[in-house]
Amino acid sequence: MDWHSYDSIASDYARISQHAYFDQPARDLISLLDPPTNGRLCDLGCGTGAVLQAATAFMAREALITGIDLSVPMLTEARRTMRAALVAGRLPHLPFAGESLDSVTLGFVIQHLANPAPLLAEISRVLRVRGRIGMTCWADSASDNDAGRVWSEVSRKYVDLEEIQRALDEALPGTNAYRELETFASVPEVAGFEIVAAETRTYPIVIDTGLWIASRALSTGPRFVRSRLTEPVWHDLVDEVAERLNSDFGQTLPIETQVNFVVAAKSD
Repeated sequence: MDWHSYDSIASDYARISQHAYFDQPARDLISLLDPPTNGRLCDLGCGTGAVLQAATAFMAREALITGIDLSVPMLTEARRTMRAALVAGRLPHLPFAGESLDSVTLGFVIQHLANPAPLLAEISRVLRVRGRIGMTCWADSASDNDAGRVWSEVSRKYVDLEEIQRALDEALPGTNAYRELETFASVPEVAGFEIVAAETRTYPIVIDTGLWIASRALSTGPRFVRSRLTEPVWHDLVDEVAERLNSDFGQTLPIETQVNFVVAAKSD
Protein backbone atom coordinates (compact mmCIF):
# COMPACT_ATOMS: atom_id res chain seq x y z
CA MET A 1 0.00 0.00 0.00
CA ASP A 2 1.40 3.42 -1.03
CA TRP A 3 0.37 5.44 1.99
CA HIS A 4 1.49 8.72 0.36
CA SER A 5 -0.99 8.39 -2.48
CA TYR A 6 -4.68 9.28 -2.42
CA ASP A 7 -5.40 7.07 -5.44
CA SER A 8 -6.70 4.04 -3.57
CA ILE A 9 -9.00 6.03 -1.25
CA ALA A 10 -10.53 8.46 -3.74
CA SER A 11 -14.07 7.08 -3.78
CA ASP A 12 -14.26 6.73 0.02
CA TYR A 13 -12.76 10.18 0.45
CA ALA A 14 -15.43 11.71 -1.78
CA ARG A 15 -18.21 9.76 -0.08
CA ILE A 16 -17.14 10.27 3.54
CA SER A 17 -14.50 12.90 4.25
CA GLN A 18 -15.46 15.54 1.72
CA HIS A 19 -19.07 15.76 2.81
CA ALA A 20 -18.31 15.51 6.53
CA TYR A 21 -15.45 18.01 6.78
CA PHE A 22 -14.68 19.92 3.58
CA ASP A 23 -17.87 21.03 1.81
CA GLN A 24 -18.84 23.84 4.20
CA PRO A 25 -15.31 25.29 4.55
CA ALA A 26 -15.09 25.21 0.74
CA ARG A 27 -18.28 27.25 0.43
CA ASP A 28 -17.00 29.70 3.03
CA LEU A 29 -13.66 30.01 1.23
CA ILE A 30 -15.35 30.94 -2.05
CA SER A 31 -17.60 33.41 -0.25
CA LEU A 32 -14.59 35.10 1.38
CA LEU A 33 -12.62 35.03 -1.87
CA ASP A 34 -15.53 36.59 -3.77
CA PRO A 35 -14.21 35.72 -7.25
CA PRO A 36 -15.51 37.58 -10.33
CA THR A 37 -18.62 35.67 -11.38
CA ASN A 38 -17.49 35.56 -15.02
CA GLY A 39 -13.79 35.20 -14.21
CA ARG A 40 -11.13 32.51 -14.40
CA LEU A 41 -10.43 30.46 -11.27
CA CYS A 42 -8.07 27.55 -10.65
CA ASP A 43 -8.22 25.29 -7.60
CA LEU A 44 -4.85 23.68 -6.81
CA GLY A 45 -4.80 20.26 -5.17
CA CYS A 46 -8.50 20.07 -5.92
CA GLY A 47 -8.93 16.46 -4.76
CA THR A 48 -12.49 15.24 -5.16
CA GLY A 49 -13.74 18.75 -5.81
CA ALA A 50 -15.16 20.44 -2.71
CA VAL A 51 -13.83 23.89 -3.64
CA LEU A 52 -14.66 23.39 -7.31
CA GLN A 53 -18.26 22.57 -6.44
CA ALA A 54 -18.49 25.72 -4.33
CA ALA A 55 -16.95 27.80 -7.12
CA THR A 56 -19.29 26.46 -9.81
CA ALA A 57 -22.28 27.21 -7.58
CA PHE A 58 -21.04 30.77 -6.95
CA MET A 59 -19.82 31.70 -10.42
CA ALA A 60 -21.68 32.07 -13.71
CA ARG A 61 -21.80 29.31 -16.30
CA GLU A 62 -19.55 31.44 -18.52
CA ALA A 63 -16.76 31.36 -15.91
CA LEU A 64 -13.67 29.29 -16.65
CA ILE A 65 -13.00 27.02 -13.66
CA THR A 66 -10.08 24.56 -13.55
CA GLY A 67 -8.97 22.01 -10.97
CA ILE A 68 -5.45 20.56 -10.78
CA ASP A 69 -4.47 17.49 -8.78
CA LEU A 70 -1.75 14.85 -8.90
CA SER A 71 -4.19 11.98 -8.32
CA VAL A 72 -6.16 10.85 -11.37
CA PRO A 73 -8.62 8.79 -9.27
CA MET A 74 -9.38 11.89 -7.18
CA LEU A 75 -10.01 13.85 -10.38
CA THR A 76 -12.25 11.04 -11.61
CA GLU A 77 -14.39 11.45 -8.49
CA ALA A 78 -14.48 15.21 -9.00
CA ARG A 79 -15.62 14.80 -12.59
CA ARG A 80 -18.77 12.99 -11.44
CA THR A 81 -20.25 16.10 -9.90
CA MET A 82 -19.11 19.23 -11.78
CA ARG A 83 -18.50 21.06 -15.02
CA ALA A 84 -14.99 22.34 -14.25
CA ALA A 85 -11.99 21.49 -16.43
CA LEU A 86 -9.76 18.98 -14.62
CA VAL A 87 -6.02 18.59 -15.14
CA ALA A 88 -3.60 16.01 -13.74
CA GLY A 89 -0.45 17.85 -12.74
CA ARG A 90 2.26 18.26 -10.14
CA LEU A 91 2.74 21.51 -8.30
CA PRO A 92 4.34 24.05 -8.43
CA HIS A 93 4.14 24.25 -12.25
CA LEU A 94 0.88 25.76 -13.47
CA PRO A 95 -0.18 25.39 -17.13
CA PHE A 96 -1.34 28.98 -17.57
CA ALA A 97 -0.02 32.09 -19.27
CA GLY A 98 1.15 34.99 -17.15
CA GLU A 99 -1.57 37.14 -15.58
CA SER A 100 -4.32 34.95 -17.03
CA LEU A 101 -6.27 34.04 -13.87
CA ASP A 102 -8.51 36.09 -11.61
CA SER A 103 -8.46 33.69 -8.64
CA VAL A 104 -6.47 30.75 -7.27
CA THR A 105 -7.60 28.56 -4.38
CA LEU A 106 -5.71 26.10 -2.20
CA GLY A 107 -7.97 24.12 0.11
CA PHE A 108 -5.87 22.33 2.75
CA VAL A 109 -2.86 22.21 0.41
CA ILE A 110 -0.12 24.39 1.92
CA GLN A 111 0.49 21.99 4.82
CA HIS A 112 1.69 19.40 2.28
CA LEU A 113 4.58 21.64 1.20
CA ALA A 114 7.92 21.88 2.95
CA ASN A 115 8.62 25.12 1.10
CA PRO A 116 5.59 26.96 -0.32
CA ALA A 117 7.67 29.78 -1.85
CA PRO A 118 8.02 28.26 -5.37
CA LEU A 119 4.27 27.67 -5.57
CA LEU A 120 3.46 31.19 -4.38
CA ALA A 121 5.83 32.61 -6.99
CA GLU A 122 4.10 30.57 -9.69
CA ILE A 123 0.68 31.69 -8.47
CA SER A 124 1.87 35.30 -8.59
CA ARG A 125 2.98 34.74 -12.18
CA VAL A 126 -0.41 33.48 -13.39
CA LEU A 127 -2.63 35.89 -11.41
CA ARG A 128 -3.60 39.22 -12.87
CA VAL A 129 -2.76 42.31 -10.83
CA ARG A 130 -5.17 42.49 -7.86
CA GLY A 131 -6.16 38.88 -8.53
CA ARG A 132 -6.78 36.91 -5.36
CA ILE A 133 -5.54 33.76 -3.71
CA GLY A 134 -7.70 31.96 -1.13
CA MET A 135 -6.31 29.32 1.23
CA THR A 136 -7.48 27.10 4.07
CA CYS A 137 -5.73 24.87 6.59
CA TRP A 138 -6.64 23.15 9.83
CA ALA A 139 -6.35 24.95 13.12
CA ASP A 140 -7.96 21.84 14.65
CA SER A 141 -8.91 18.89 12.48
CA ALA A 142 -11.56 16.22 12.99
CA SER A 143 -9.01 14.16 14.94
CA ASP A 144 -7.95 16.89 17.37
CA ASN A 145 -10.37 15.77 20.07
CA ASP A 146 -11.00 12.97 22.57
CA ALA A 147 -11.91 10.50 19.82
CA GLY A 148 -8.66 11.29 18.02
CA ARG A 149 -6.71 10.73 21.21
CA VAL A 150 -8.28 7.27 21.52
CA TRP A 151 -7.17 6.49 17.97
CA SER A 152 -3.63 7.66 18.76
CA GLU A 153 -3.44 5.66 21.97
CA VAL A 154 -4.50 2.47 20.22
CA SER A 155 -2.21 3.09 17.23
CA ARG A 156 0.82 3.41 19.52
CA LYS A 157 0.30 -0.18 20.58
CA TYR A 158 0.93 -1.29 17.01
CA VAL A 159 3.45 1.20 15.57
CA ASP A 160 6.03 3.27 17.43
CA LEU A 161 4.88 6.86 18.00
CA GLU A 162 8.16 8.35 16.76
CA GLU A 163 7.85 6.38 13.53
CA ILE A 164 4.33 7.72 13.00
CA GLN A 165 5.47 11.27 13.72
CA ARG A 166 8.36 11.03 11.25
CA ALA A 167 5.93 9.90 8.56
CA LEU A 168 3.59 12.79 9.31
CA ASP A 169 6.44 15.30 9.27
CA GLU A 170 7.46 13.96 5.87
CA ALA A 171 4.00 14.01 4.32
CA LEU A 172 2.56 17.11 6.01
CA PRO A 173 5.51 19.30 7.01
CA GLY A 174 3.38 22.41 7.53
CA THR A 175 0.58 20.96 9.64
CA ASN A 176 1.69 22.21 13.04
CA ALA A 177 3.29 25.41 11.76
CA TYR A 178 0.11 26.70 10.18
CA ARG A 179 -2.27 26.00 13.05
CA GLU A 180 -1.64 29.59 14.12
CA LEU A 181 -3.57 31.99 11.90
CA GLU A 182 -0.81 34.60 11.98
CA THR A 183 1.74 32.11 10.68
CA PHE A 184 -0.63 30.87 7.98
CA ALA A 185 -1.34 34.43 6.84
CA SER A 186 2.37 35.12 6.57
CA VAL A 187 2.71 32.56 3.73
CA PRO A 188 1.22 34.78 0.99
CA GLU A 189 2.31 37.97 2.74
CA VAL A 190 5.99 37.04 2.58
CA ALA A 191 5.49 36.28 -1.13
CA GLY A 192 4.33 39.85 -1.73
CA PHE A 193 0.56 39.45 -1.54
CA GLU A 194 -1.62 41.85 0.44
CA ILE A 195 -3.89 40.23 3.03
CA VAL A 196 -7.58 40.85 2.37
CA ALA A 197 -9.06 38.59 5.05
CA ALA A 198 -7.69 36.25 7.71
CA GLU A 199 -9.89 34.43 10.20
CA THR A 200 -10.54 31.15 11.97
CA ARG A 201 -13.98 29.52 11.82
CA THR A 202 -15.41 26.74 13.97
CA TYR A 203 -17.59 23.95 12.57
CA PRO A 204 -19.66 21.85 15.02
CA ILE A 205 -20.18 18.33 13.64
CA VAL A 206 -22.26 15.42 14.88
CA ILE A 207 -21.07 12.28 13.13
CA ASP A 208 -21.82 8.58 13.39
CA THR A 209 -19.01 6.90 15.33
CA GLY A 210 -18.48 4.30 12.61
CA LEU A 211 -18.33 7.01 9.96
CA TRP A 212 -15.77 8.96 11.99
CA ILE A 213 -13.63 5.82 12.24
CA ALA A 214 -13.92 5.30 8.49
CA SER A 215 -12.91 8.92 7.84
CA ARG A 216 -10.00 8.69 10.26
CA ALA A 217 -8.70 5.62 8.44
CA LEU A 218 -8.44 7.74 5.27
CA SER A 219 -6.12 10.27 6.91
CA THR A 220 -2.37 10.37 6.35
CA GLY A 221 -1.20 9.02 9.72
CA PRO A 222 -3.57 6.06 9.78
CA ARG A 223 -2.71 5.24 6.15
CA PHE A 224 0.94 5.08 7.18
CA VAL A 225 0.10 2.86 10.15
CA ARG A 226 -1.93 0.56 7.91
CA SER A 227 1.03 0.26 5.52
CA ARG A 228 3.13 -1.10 8.41
CA LEU A 229 0.63 -3.81 9.42
CA THR A 230 -0.91 -6.91 7.93
CA GLU A 231 -4.58 -6.55 7.07
CA PRO A 232 -5.73 -8.79 9.97
CA VAL A 233 -3.71 -6.72 12.44
CA TRP A 234 -5.02 -3.48 10.94
CA HIS A 235 -8.58 -4.71 11.43
CA ASP A 236 -7.71 -5.59 15.03
CA LEU A 237 -6.60 -1.97 15.54
CA VAL A 238 -9.81 -0.59 14.02
CA ASP A 239 -11.96 -2.98 16.06
CA GLU A 240 -10.22 -1.90 19.27
CA VAL A 241 -10.79 1.77 18.43
CA ALA A 242 -14.46 1.08 17.66
CA GLU A 243 -14.95 -0.80 20.92
CA ARG A 244 -13.45 2.02 22.98
CA LEU A 245 -15.32 4.80 21.18
CA ASN A 246 -18.67 3.05 21.36
CA SER A 247 -18.08 2.39 25.06
CA ASP A 248 -16.98 5.96 25.82
CA PHE A 249 -19.21 7.99 23.50
CA GLY A 250 -21.93 5.80 22.04
CA GLN A 251 -23.00 5.65 18.41
CA THR A 252 -22.51 9.36 17.62
CA LEU A 253 -19.63 11.75 18.22
CA PRO A 254 -20.18 15.48 18.79
CA ILE A 255 -16.94 17.05 17.55
CA GLU A 256 -15.84 20.34 16.06
CA THR A 257 -13.18 21.45 13.62
CA GLN A 258 -11.48 24.81 13.30
CA VAL A 259 -10.31 26.09 9.94
CA ASN A 260 -7.96 28.98 9.16
CA PHE A 261 -8.91 31.12 6.14
CA VAL A 262 -6.66 33.57 4.34
CA VAL A 263 -7.51 35.63 1.26
CA ALA A 264 -4.79 37.79 -0.28
CA ALA A 265 -4.44 39.96 -3.39
CA LYS A 266 -1.54 40.26 -5.82
CA SER A 267 0.10 43.66 -5.39
CA ASP A 268 0.19 46.26 -8.13
